[in-house]
Amino acid sequence: MTNEVAIFNAAKGGKKIQDSTNEEILQTLAIVMMKVGIREKNLPENSEKIILLEHIRKKFGNMPILSIRAAFDLLIDGQINAPEHYENFSC
Repeated sequence: MTNEVAIFNAAKGGKKIQDSTNEEILQTLAIVMMKVGIREKNLPENSEKIILLEHIRKKFGNMPILSIRAAFDLLIDGQINAPEHYENFSC
């Protein structure tokens, strides 16, 4: 089994984003932001966090919260591509 498959299999049975608290989602985002090099000074402000949480719940609510970390691990490993973030994080 490849590492990617193992990551997503581990996430598959976990708690869904729609069932997670804002704090759980924000903690997960904090981890992935650090992993991709978002500097503390560029972390989302409170109003930006609200918009980001609404977007994540609307678009990905049925997915397990661990899938956020799994997706960013794949990004970091070069398995998937994403737009350049320029040390900022947004929807």
